[in-house]
Amino acid sequence: MNISGKPLKKLIRSKSGLKIVTANDEDKSPFVQQEPEWIPDCEVMFCTKCHMKFGFTRRRHHCRRCGLIFCSSCCNAKLQLPRMCFFDPVRICDLCTSVTNEENEFFKYQLRTLLIGSKFEYSTVDCSKSPKFSSICICKLSPDHRYLIFDEPEINPVSLNSILSLKLLKGSDEDICGIDVEHISEHREVFRLRNLGDPNELVSSTDWISSLLSAFVLFLKGKSEEDAYIVG
Repeated sequence: MNISGKPLKKLIRSKSGLKIVTANDEDKSPFVQQEPEWIPDCEVMFCTKCHMKFGFTRRRHHCRRCGLIFCSSCCNAKLQLPRMCFFDPVRICDLCTSVTNEENEFFKYQLRTLLIGSKFEYSTVDCSKSPKFSSICICKLSPDHRYLIFDEPEINPVSLNSILSLKLLKGSDEDICGIDVEHISEHREVFRLRNLGDPNELVSSTDWISSLLSAFVLFLKGKSEEDAYIVG
């Protein structure tokens, strides 16, 4: 699939409900999380949170995010769970509610910001391998969420999986004025996205950079801290 196009989707049913997923695994968003394995009912006699014993009137309920077993009082919330591609709200335990709400904020706001894109002054930082290159261009997240793409033909897409670090650039007033992105291509490379002073018809550069940081933090949950990091 061309990374500038939208991945094909399909509707499937899991034991937790209907899901909208990509037709091909290679198009799957890096922010998507697999459904957890459910702990068998017979292995749990007490609620994971309140430790009350299950019985005829106190039934077992699985949290769709963590797969653990709770009583109805401790697993009563019904929330959207885009990280697992559910079509309808699903049952979430009290312990997972806070992190689920944070992730949902990312999918509702920050992810949309990244997909819209923003205009930057792009430049290469490490010039040991090639001449310095600079351009004014739009940077945004590809529709499959796997690449940073640019409207400048000479700039190749950058896979999120290849990013090693993000370093914020701040002005004298401590406001964010840009970001350095270190990634692996043929070798370690760094490019800089610097905010433009003129009005942006897309989204503000600062909002876009903040959303990229949120995306990277979420993406880091699937990588070790030794593989990737943020410098603020």
